[in-house]
Amino acid sequence: MLKKLLRHEWLETWKIPALISSIILALSAVSALYFHFAASPAPDVELNVGNTVLFLGYVMLICSVSLILAVYLGVRFYKNLYTDEGYLMHTLPVKPWMLLTSKALVASAWLWIVNLLMLLLILPVTMAALPKLAYFDPGDLSMVSESLLATLGGSIPGALFYLFPYLIVNCAFTAITLYTAVCLGQLFPRHKVLAAILCYLGINALISTASSFFILPGMTGVIITHADEAEQFFSLVMPAFMRTIYIISFFVEIFLSAILFFVSDYIMRKCLNLD
Repeated sequence: MLKKLLRHEWLETWKIPALISSIILALSAVSALYFHFAASPAPDVELNVGNTVLFLGYVMLICSVSLILAVYLGVRFYKNLYTDEGYLMHTLPVKPWMLLTSKALVASAWLWIVNLLMLLLILPVTMAALPKLAYFDPGDLSMVSESLLATLGGSIPGALFYLFPYLIVNCAFTAITLYTAVCLGQLFPRHKVLAAILCYLGINALISTASSFFILPGMTGVIITHADEAEQFFSLVMPAFMRTIYIISFFVEIFLSAILFFVSDYIMRKCLNLD
């Protein structure tokens, strides 16, 4: 039955994410073409303000479009399980965890696809835009690439090894957080949508605050300990520290996703409150 739920959810969901992916592709293609043919700043000009504004606008548009996907997935979950459609969904011969799993897997897949697409497109657009935003030595591009690769494993295969699994877990965590917020919002007698939004913001604020208590002391200690090693700090110490943060975040998000999943399942089983 779970397989049928997955198939139905995918067929009912794919149109909006596919449209969002097309918009991201179109915006990135236009931006890449523009920056490829745009004039570079003169050596005595520190910053090309026009190109900088356009690049920031591109990044903001891409992020806004991806945010629309998260909103769509949250609204779809709410409409399917807590409005008139919910009366039909909850009469199906399936357990609540199956409904939750089917929606979470499909949402995670689309979030992963769209985020991966954004990553693959923003990086080349950024590389094309950097020489047109400010004057600097072309060798700086290779330095930026090397610093990024050093943070993510030191090579392209190493970067993929760190990035792809984390991206999968992060997308699943995002989907489960959205769904848990909707489930918590339904526990309120009135203003359930507003309550769901506040619950989502509250969950993220709580996690961000807790993360800061662990990350900031560690980062401060690393900076103080290696303050006299400027060369090694940026090439070895900081990348190693960031890799440690990636690994810890990977397992923490798996743990939190499991907790939030069980919370959502419990609410759907024991405290179901349809509109």
